[in-house]
Amino acid sequence: MRFKKPRVAGIGPGHCVSPAGARPRAGSAKASIATAMVFAALLGGRAGPGALAQPSPVKVTRELTLPIDVHVRPRPQLVATDAGQRVMGYQLLITSWAEYDLTFQRIDIEDAESGAVLASFDRTALENPARLRMTRYIMADASPKNRILPAGRSAILYVILPLPAGAAAPKALRHRLIFEPDPKVAVIRDDGSLSSELAIVSDTIAVDRAPVPVLGPPLEGGPWRCSNGLALGNSHTYVGTSRTAKMQVAQLFGCDFQKVDSHGQILRSPFSDPIPWSQFYGYGAKVLAVADGKVVGLQDGIPQSTPLVSGKVSMPVPLSNTTVAGNWIALDIGHGRYAFYAHFQPGSLRVRLGDHVRTGQVLGLVGMAGNAVNPHLHFHVGNSPSLNGTDGEPYVFRSYVFEGRSVPDTKVARRVDMRMPVENSIMVFPSGKR
Repeated sequence: MRFKKPRVAGIGPGHCVSPAGARPRAGSAKASIATAMVFAALLGGRAGPGALAQPSPVKVTRELTLPIDVHVRPRPQLVATDAGQRVMGYQLLITSWAEYDLTFQRIDIEDAESGAVLASFDRTALENPARLRMTRYIMADASPKNRILPAGRSAILYVILPLPAGAAAPKALRHRLIFEPDPKVAVIRDDGSLSSELAIVSDTIAVDRAPVPVLGPPLEGGPWRCSNGLALGNSHTYVGTSRTAKMQVAQLFGCDFQKVDSHGQILRSPFSDPIPWSQFYGYGAKVLAVADGKVVGLQDGIPQSTPLVSGKVSMPVPLSNTTVAGNWIALDIGHGRYAFYAHFQPGSLRVRLGDHVRTGQVLGLVGMAGNAVNPHLHFHVGNSPSLNGTDGEPYVFRSYVFEGRSVPDTKVARRVDMRMPVENSIMVFPSGKR
């Protein structure tokens, strides 16, 4: 049986067909216009000339409040530094639960009791990746894009807050976050109207008013430079990881103590490649207990890395949570605080786990084990016995001679008492020889 081939008539499924030789029927143009109007109506559009040029209405997200979460670590605590200031150092972790990007305009730190603005970071300050960044490391140069808080991401604001001389320490802090207006986001006021002002205030953060620990010298003589001391942008400001699911700022107030000569150099010249450890002035120096305490953490047996002229190092073991600090000691110095020492020479430790030590007792010798680019003593204080699984705590040394910054200058030498060193402080401790 033969079937007649069906005739294609205008529109088929998924196709728009114009058969060759077909003549338009009368009224077909009007029918096409009417069909287009029907489709436009079904799609919610408007038919007619220029319909495609009409802008779509802006969809506005209406919020009862901005979905922002703020945490502070470590807890703010006032400490006197050898820079002549009383400061609080901490990091503000800002997490967005929004489904849209936000752009920081300003962040204010306020005295929660009086409402006085203690510090204000404007656009220029927030574009500096050493001040505000979206990752735990500095990854970019200053740029307006650094102020963008992407949807579902976190930002870290690094705070070193100095207090004016004679000013009373605040009992608590509050943080006011102000974002750039966005036509796609509005906040609902109490009267039901919409506001383009995108701002939110953090919970009140109590300032720790307990006295900071007073410590004896960790080393003898000097001059010693506090490299990576408290300052924006150094390697101790990053948020570190521990073995548990928690990010902490263990080393914020720490120092990498390097012994220097009168020119600020850390090793003798000339030197070969690789560089012998003995070329460094600080190598083999005695490390001292800064307080009476108990040894609650200890590791020995990690081999030393070898420094190269290129600035790189040859590390004999893989870098891991176990090897990063090399050979280290943790002392419980009381009142919930712990002193940490890292990068000892292997086999040089003179204490055992559980030993009780006295202030000034020799613990071991400065070396270069672990993640170190040269021999030095890493030192910091924390609030738990885990070396990197702790929040850093400020402290002061009972007494030392301050000789300027970066390079020793005996002309400015002065004794300082009850002060914490900051970035590149040059220090001579009272015991031992210069």
